[in-house]
Amino acid sequence: MTTDTETTDLIVLPKAEDIPSLYEKDGELLKLVERIEKDVRSHAIDAATDEGRKFATSLASKVSSSKVLIETAGKNMTEEWRKKTAAVNEVRKTAVARLDALRDEVKAPVQKWKDAENERVAAIQKKILTFDTDQLTAASSSSELKALLTRIEELEVTEDVFAEFMMDAEEAKAEALKKFGADLKVAEEREAAEAELAELRAEKARRQEEDEKRAAAEAKAAEEAAAEEARKKADEEREAQRAAEVKRREEEAERKHQEELAAAKREAEEAAERERKRIADEKAAEEARQEKARQDAKRRKVVIAEAMEDMRKIEDRTMEGLLGAMIDGRIRHFGARL
Repeated sequence: MTTDTETTDLIVLPKAEDIPSLYEKDGELLKLVERIEKDVRSHAIDAATDEGRKFATSLASKVSSSKVLIETAGKNMTEEWRKKTAAVNEVRKTAVARLDALRDEVKAPVQKWKDAENERVAAIQKKILTFDTDQLTAASSSSELKALLTRIEELEVTEDVFAEFMMDAEEAKAEALKKFGADLKVAEEREAAEAELAELRAEKARRQEEDEKRAAAEAKAAEEAAAEEARKKADEEREAQRAAEVKRREEEAERKHQEELAAAKREAEEAAERERKRIADEKAAEEARQEKARQDAKRRKVVIAEAMEDMRKIEDRTMEGLLGAMIDGRIRHFGARL
């Protein structure tokens, strides 16, 4: 065998024209494959670094190139060698399979590192979802908002946990705390107002019951002394003042409620108006597009008709004659300048 060789950088192979002789000699081609395997596996690969991963990918590519060179040589053998197809194909398939396995072996650490990296990033992104500002709104209960704020505050943003996404996590956490803190304030104010309204209604019911009992007692004690009457009158005046205060609070609560309803109605009407405008704009745009299409079609018919009219006037209707008429400008819309 000649000593001339071809190289795929890290892997040294015989000349392409010498490779068929390896198929001819029992075991020689597999010895070449073993040498390639030994050379490739002698390299230490660190898949945890960019340089290591690039080197592994490059080395796997060189193995593929070696495989193609050996496989092509086997496929391109002379007619005499093709008579030995069974033996050649068997050793070729073995060589190809082993080199494919070697390539995959070299790439395996890189793929393993990529899979682990994807899992790590997915786990971090899942933690960042803890700070998602769409989880609750100001319409949620204060207890739900407090529990969520506790979970957000307890999830510490550290480089160990969030790595390169730490700044994103810090921003998301700060935004979540700000947003849900404001939502909690609104929820607590709303719940306080609801509790106050419930208390006022209960007070009104209690007062009504007391009024009924007092009326019965007053009817029974109508003949009591003037002092008792004066005391009763004083009691009634105090009760009137208290009723007035309760009524004022109820009216104030009702006023706030009506204002909230009015604001909600205005917002709904504005949203409806914006939607009507959007639909109208889209309709106008579509009508304009259709009108332009009609005008373009009309203009095309005119252009074709005028051009056909001019072509019928040309005596020389050969291709050369028509082209000459176009160049001379005798056919409208098809003029050409040399």
